[in-house]
Amino acid sequence: YGYARRELDDLHCLDISTMHWHEITNAKGYPPDKRSGHQACAVQSSLVISGGKNSEMEFRDIHVIDLEADPPVWSNFYEGLPESRWNFACRSFMAMPKWRMFIFGGKSRANEGWGASQDEEFMNDVLIVDTESFKVVNVDVKGDPPPQRADMEMVFDAKHGQMVVFSGYGVEWMDDIYFLDISSMVGPTYSLKDIFPRMGPVTGGTTIDILGLDFPNSTDVTVRFEWEKTKAFMTVNGIFESQTKLTCTTPDLSTYRGSEVLSQGSCKVRVALDGDSFTLTTAEFYFHSVTDNSKSLLFGPGVLENVRDPENNVLASLEETMFVIQAKDAKGKNRTTGGDEFTVSIKMKVIEEGSDEITFRAVHGISIEDNEDGTYLVRYTAPEAGQYIVECKFEGTFGGPSGPLRGTPIMVIFDDFAPRANNQFTGKLMLSALKKEVDYLGLFTSSTLEGLSQPIEETDKRIEKGTWTEEREMHALAEVKALILQVHDAEEATETLLARCKSMITYMKKIGRNVGPMVGTLKQASADWKSIFEMLTPLEEKMKPLLKKNGVKIRAQITTYREALVEFKDEAELGHGYKEYAV
Repeated sequence: YGYARRELDDLHCLDISTMHWHEITNAKGYPPDKRSGHQACAVQSSLVISGGKNSEMEFRDIHVIDLEADPPVWSNFYEGLPESRWNFACRSFMAMPKWRMFIFGGKSRANEGWGASQDEEFMNDVLIVDTESFKVVNVDVKGDPPPQRADMEMVFDAKHGQMVVFSGYGVEWMDDIYFLDISSMVGPTYSLKDIFPRMGPVTGGTTIDILGLDFPNSTDVTVRFEWEKTKAFMTVNGIFESQTKLTCTTPDLSTYRGSEVLSQGSCKVRVALDGDSFTLTTAEFYFHSVTDNSKSLLFGPGVLENVRDPENNVLASLEETMFVIQAKDAKGKNRTTGGDEFTVSIKMKVIEEGSDEITFRAVHGISIEDNEDGTYLVRYTAPEAGQYIVECKFEGTFGGPSGPLRGTPIMVIFDDFAPRANNQFTGKLMLSALKKEVDYLGLFTSSTLEGLSQPIEETDKRIEKGTWTEEREMHALAEVKALILQVHDAEEATETLLARCKSMITYMKKIGRNVGPMVGTLKQASADWKSIFEMLTPLEEKMKPLLKKNGVKIRAQITTYREALVEFKDEAELGHGYKEYAV
């Protein structure tokens, strides 16, 4: 091809090892029409011809010759460029994982076809060509573009991921230089393929292998962890191992400035070596939360307390039983991955004959199975009838706070004549015990909410109107104050029970047990408990001046109501029916 008085369609090759030219005459397929002003762009073992013009027509077509084939073979793509174009610039570049072509400027016409304007116009737009599908995309760029021009030179700066445009002719000859950053599109010449392991804690410290292709031997290795939603990222130094492997240690997310935007979940990993742009190819890494001992809990037949039903909540000795450790993070959310370390201790309470001295005998053969989903199944067998104390300690894996789990230690009763089915999740006892705990929560939270709400309304209205006697006012204040104290006293136990029942219901549903209306009851109890705490602070503020005025007079009444509430709570927990109190 050439730009002379006549257009050509010949094909020549320069052997750069010998600097010898020779003509290729045996190519097969359908070659491009004779032309000039086109672009010839090498893409791996192929040569791509695009655009151009001759004395009869202007071209927008794209032709490819496979130079690796013997003989070389032409193929053409009729879609081609958006419009006829000539005297433009075109360069190919590797945008992992495939090659692309970058087109800038040139000449075209405002209109094409019969009766079109004969006036040529200079261009300064940017096109990207996918060299696999040969689809062409017009790219929106930022910044001030070069003035419209043709006959310019353009090179690709692979080191910095940018196209460099120099000179050209528009209204006049130009001697300017423009840079266009395409690093986000191009990436370096190496690529990232995978990482292992693909998961680690938010506290960091996980060593990961980064696998890829063509990593250059370098001491300058940067690994970036990116969160797309928040646009946040953290970088760490990596180590070159080979052309296909890098290593690094994951960062501690808490060290990020504004770390509240970083949390558990997936992020993308990219790498950059020798100051290059980061790879376009990515791998996913999942940061999981870490376990908090004060939020994690136990549930199941093997830790079934007999508080609410001492006659029936008894397990069978000499029969294996089990319970589940539910690991939770600092926000009280269930952990969804495994790897935590727990220590479980189970001891039998022993009173020596003829002595009041109490000793404890350890139970052996305890097993802990990691379910890899944040739960751990613990199995053990009580060797004889008696009272057993179950303790569980989190060992602080992944940097989480260590110590005893929420609600522990737990006392469990075993008997030689208890039904064996009591020891299983599938037994009737497990379902009935869960129902009693959920019913207790429903009654306790609803009655407390009602007790706090009704006196406030009446006190506000009647005191303002002056229709209450001093005795009735003190009576109402004593009721409310006693309830407030009761809520504070029961806060930790109630929240632990709510969390345990929620975990138990989730697990029972998972193994196919019918939990029926318990789901709705527990949901309402949780909502009522939340409402109770939302009203406590404003309620206490309203009561301060009234209590200050009548404090000495109502202390005795508060004590009386508190005793009544404790009796009510005890009756409810023991399942002996519910007494009604004026609260």
